[in-house]
This record gives sequence, C-alpha cells and structure tokens, in this order.
Amino acid sequence: MPWRRPQRRNLRQLSAMALVCALAGCTDHTSPTVKVDGKITFKGQPPPAGGRITFASVGASEGLPSRPGSGEFGPDGAFTLTTFKPGDGLIPGKYRANIECWRELPTLATALSANYVPATFHPEVTIDREQGEPVKVEIDVPVAVPNNPAR
Repeated sequence: MPWRRPQRRNLRQLSAMALVCALAGCTDHTSPTVKVDGKITFKGQPPPAGGRITFASVGASEGLPSRPGSGEFGPDGAFTLTTFKPGDGLIPGKYRANIECWRELPTLATALSANYVPATFHPEVTIDREQGEPVKVEIDVPVAVPNNPAR
C-alpha cells in the first residue's frame, strides 16, 4: 500500500531525531575546570581575619567560556575555589582577583576603608591546565597586618 511508505519514513526520521535528542541530553555540558587551591598572606603573615576571594575572568582560554570563581579563606589564609560545584576550581584563563578581608562590616560610608586590602589591589592570575592539578595560587597583600586586629 502506497500510503504506508511515507508513514514508515516519517517513523524512521522521528526515531532518529528522538535518538539524537536522547544522546544530547546525556552529555555533560559543564566546562572543564581546573582545581585551584591557594593561600593569602599580608606581607608574609596570616590574614588579620577570614574573608572571601573572587576571581573575575579577564580573558578566557581559546574555546572556553568566561566564568567567575570564588572561595572563602580562614585565619590561615587557605582557600579552595569554586565555579560550578564546591571545590571544582576555575576554567582555564586569565583572572583578576578581588579580596575581601573586613576589619568591620562595611557601610556605604566605609566601603573602601573597612577592608584590610587596598581598593586598588587586584592581582592578575593565569590558570593553565598544563600547570597540573591542583593549581597553587599564592597572593601576598602588600599591607602589614595590625598587631591586634579585631576579630
């Protein structure tokens, strides 16, 4: 019967499309991150308080997306970075770091002075997969820690 042939062709095309869609749904769409651990010091000394470090992308590696990453650090200055899942690291590329280490909770009036880190201090770091994992990042803030910081 001639009317069945178009139905079979449509059924095969529909089956092929369903298979392609199913396979596409099974792939991992996350970007390749590199584990990154690091340490923050203040003129070679531990930070005066815990805080947060954020890495903003200023240049993604070829073929990879730009995506920021961040991590918390404690009184020892150690941190592990996260982009998508806790501890997964950063997507390879060039980043500018922003460090928040507050001597007091910031307000609009004290937003720049409440941070132990100078507002102009934003070191750049390049993360390359070839460095091995985890990539170790050490940042020394060029400010002496006060003798008795408020904790």
